[in-house]
Amino acid sequence: MNKSRRSLSEKLDALLIEEPDHAIKREVQTLCDVTNDFTMPIVLVGVGSLGQKISSVLKLNNVNIAASTDSNPQKWGISLAGTQVLSPNEAAEKFGESGVFVICIWSPKHSYLETKAQFTKLHCKRIIHFGTVIWKFGDDILPHYQFELPHRILRNSETIRIVFNLLRDEESKRQFLAHLQYRLYLNTEVLPIPSFTDQYFPRELITLRSNEVFIDSGAYDGDTLKSFLNVQDDKFKKYVAFEPDPTNFQKLTAFTDGLSRIMRGKIFLHKKAVAHKKGKVLFNITGGSSSNVSESGSVRINCASIDEEVYSLKPTYIKLDVEGQEQNALRGAKNVISDFHPVVGVCVYHLPDDLWNIPLFLHRLYPGYSLYLRTHDYDGLELVLYAIPRERSIKKH
Repeated sequence: MNKSRRSLSEKLDALLIEEPDHAIKREVQTLCDVTNDFTMPIVLVGVGSLGQKISSVLKLNNVNIAASTDSNPQKWGISLAGTQVLSPNEAAEKFGESGVFVICIWSPKHSYLETKAQFTKLHCKRIIHFGTVIWKFGDDILPHYQFELPHRILRNSETIRIVFNLLRDEESKRQFLAHLQYRLYLNTEVLPIPSFTDQYFPRELITLRSNEVFIDSGAYDGDTLKSFLNVQDDKFKKYVAFEPDPTNFQKLTAFTDGLSRIMRGKIFLHKKAVAHKKGKVLFNITGGSSSNVSESGSVRINCASIDEEVYSLKPTYIKLDVEGQEQNALRGAKNVISDFHPVVGVCVYHLPDDLWNIPLFLHRLYPGYSLYLRTHDYDGLELVLYAIPRERSIKKH
């Protein structure tokens, strides 16, 4: 066991040994090297929101895009910002030998490695991650979820080491190292195989109780509620869901309306965002999982803190998936966490520093938490930190 721990610590040392100044040179040079200083044709793979964002950044910096490609036949032949969208076969035939294919897809259930394999089979010789564009033109594209310039990550080395040592089991430490290596070097091959079936309820970490008071922050269309009911049926005390997006809230309401009278009587829905205090915030309404609080939002919506809304209920479990507002939401739950020590399942991939700031925040609020990391999707998505009071943790260390 001690040998294994030393080995993991050594791997962390190896990741953090790079000096920030050296990382800056790597960030600037990687895209230039692979494109031969932008003399090779660049083909963007994926024309969704990320592909459009990458396209705009490249054109802003006078980088020519030879073509775009997408696996959706409905998009073939259209123009994306003046660039024609080709089928994968056509793009490979035209540019497979001479071009650089930049995979610009980062979405739920998508695997970078699978898309890379698709274009490798089409004999495309140079396939790279969109993160190399972020490294080169970071100021024009960041922030973008957990992606960050490596030199900025390395400047947090001391805090990163502290959090690594706070993680309770070796699997968490391995996953922490893998996600850190991915963010520093864009190496998707090291990422953990995701567990799709047990997000927020990993059976090797936690057993739900019949008196759970579950707070679902970012309830979306009821996906977590459905998983919860599959595990618990009607054996819980209360379930309180917060979802500000009108379309999502309508879907959530429609689902709960179809439940039994007993279940409906224990489920409470709030059409508002969770924040650090009561008020109004600007919000982007998408009708999907990416709806978020943002200064560029088109509408103002109600928000409230967990302390203000549910303190009297004495929550036993808080789930947080609020698209980058997790740290704010946790600040608004300080009293609940300090006084009642609920289980906390919180996403730590929406902002770069969530991976270390959120575990450290929770540890300082309640040192009795056992902290675990688990991965529930491909390519760094759905990375969840579980803070479990030691008396509720299944794992004994």
